[in-house]
This record gives sequence, structure tokens and C-alpha cells, in this order.
Amino acid sequence: MDEKIMEMFAQLLQEIQELKTGQDELRTGQKQLTTNYEELRTGQKQLTTNYEELRTGQEAISRQIVDLEHRMTDKFGGIYDFRQMQKEHNQKTDETLERIEKKVE
Repeated sequence: MDEKIMEMFAQLLQEIQELKTGQDELRTGQKQLTTNYEELRTGQKQLTTNYEELRTGQEAISRQIVDLEHRMTDKFGGIYDFRQMQKEHNQKTDETLERIEKKVE
């Protein structure tokens, strides 16, 4: 009977040791999961920062495009006005030349 009790004790000690080993493995796994979670959070924060930087850059580019459009519109308007003035001047010059030619004839 003592031998059976000793075998049961040995078996219980072995099972307790296996449970402790399993518990240690679970703790190691939990630490690894915590580390992975922190890495993911850090990555998410970095992505958020990158997104904000991109959004800010996009807004700046949009403002520059609008500014460029206004300047181009002003320049094209000025060129159009100048061309109109040139046409009017050329028309007056042509009329003056025609009158001079008529007088010369």
C-alpha cells in the first residue's frame, strides 16, 4: 500500500510539474502577446501620424493648386485683354492707313 501511495505521489508530483511547465509556457505566450500588442499599437500610432502628415501635405498642395489657378486665370485674363487692345489698335491703324491711301490716290 505504501508503494501505491508513493507511486500516486510521484505521479501527482509529475503532473504538478507538468502543470507548472504549462503555466510557464502560458505566461511566456502571454508576454509575447503583450509585446505583439504593444508593437501593433506603436505601428497603428505611426500609421495615424503618417496619415495626418499626408493629409496635411495634401491640403497644402490643394491650396497651392488653387493659388496657381488664380494666378494663371489672372495672367490669361491679362493676355486676353492685351490681345483685345492689340486688335483694336491694329484695326484703328488699318483704318488710318486706308484713309491715308485714299488721300494719296
